[in-house]
Amino acid sequence: MTTNGSSEPLEFVNGGSEEALSSWQNGDEGVVVSVEEDSRFGIRLQELGALPDARIRMLLSGSPIVIQIEDGRFCIRSEDADKIRVRRLPGVRTG
Repeated sequence: MTTNGSSEPLEFVNGGSEEALSSWQNGDEGVVVSVEEDSRFGIRLQELGALPDARIRMLLSGSPIVIQIEDGRFCIRSEDADKIRVRRLPGVRTG
């Protein structure tokens, strides 16, 4: 179970259902569930920290998309954001 660094489990929006990162809006935050590994880009994302349970935040939605994974910030295409499956945390939207 995913935690927030303590013994308390994280609470997710919609019961923790997965969605594509490309569906998020500015300020949405959650955790990475999975990244498609069928491309060099998917493998590279994992090397950059897009691993299961990593914290992720949408900084700028649209085209291009700017995301923050843990302490790193990255600019990606929306079609690449479709390859990242996430779970959104409630009440963290700032945009």
